[in-house]
Amino acid sequence: AESEVTADQFKCAFPDIDENLRNQRWDGFQKSGWKPANNEEAACLLAHVSQETDSLKTLEEYCGQDGTCKDNYQTCDWNGAPAAVPGHYYWGRGALQISYPCNYKGAGDALQVDLLNNPEQVATNQALAWKVGVWFYTDKQMS
Repeated sequence: AESEVTADQFKCAFPDIDENLRNQRWDGFQKSGWKPANNEEAACLLAHVSQETDSLKTLEEYCGQDGTCKDNYQTCDWNGAPAAVPGHYYWGRGALQISYPCNYKGAGDALQVDLLNNPEQVATNQALAWKVGVWFYTDKQMS
C-alpha cells in the first residue's frame, strides 16, 4: 500500500529552513503527486533530497548561482546524447540536482516540458523541481 509523507514528517526532515521556504517546498512536493511505496522509500528520497539541496535551502547548485561551474555539465558522455543549447547551462537543479543536457532532455520528455531549452525552470518552479527529482529517482531506480 502506498504511504504518504505528512506535513509534520516533511518539517521533521527539513528543520533547518525557515517556515516560509519550507511551506513553498512542501507545496511543490505535494504538487509532484509522488506517493512513496512505503515509509522506507519516503525516507530514502527525502534523505537524497536533503543531501543534494543543502537541506532544501537551494534548488540550484551553488556553483551555478555564482557562475563558477557554468561550463561544467554541458556534454553527456555518449553518442546520440542531446547537445547543450547555446546560452543554457545544465548544472544541478531541482530536488535531486539533475545535471547534463541528457538528464534535462529525459526529464523534459517524460514530463512533457521543454527542459533542454528551459533548464532554469527546474530551479524556479517548485512543483517542477520535485517532479524532475521524482523522475530522476524513479528513472535511475534509486529506491
